[in-house]
Amino acid sequence: MNNILNIMRMTLPFTNEIANSLSISGEGDFKRIYKSCPSGWTELESKSLIDMLAWFGIAWNIAHVSHYEGIHKGMMTTIMLIILSYLLPELFMEDFVNRICNGRPNDHKKCDHLMRFLGAVAFITILVVLEHLGHFIIELIGK
Repeated sequence: MNNILNIMRMTLPFTNEIANSLSISGEGDFKRIYKSCPSGWTELESKSLIDMLAWFGIAWNIAHVSHYEGIHKGMMTTIMLIILSYLLPELFMEDFVNRICNGRPNDHKKCDHLMRFLGAVAFITILVVLEHLGHFIIELIGK
């Protein structure tokens, strides 16, 4: 059970990126599950729920680190998580996926739904690895 909670704690901050990767893929019901600029009530509800899960994950991580490691490490974790799970994906994830597709998001020969989804998952994987590296660096700095 503890491993499941640790996995949830580490992945919840990336909930909006996971939902966005499904949206970027442009496939079926996931086509706009996470629309950056919602145009209707349903899109707003979906985006708000997903964002709330992501912010809960960030808060959970901060509370966990602050409780067990101290306030200073908690603050460093806050900065790291906001950058990795909010700022970087918001600024670069879709561009990263489009670069994989050679800047042609509608070129289905090179950039089908699966390729777009896998590109977004690769970006998220890089962010999760950076998160683990960030926790390691914060641990070293705090000693």
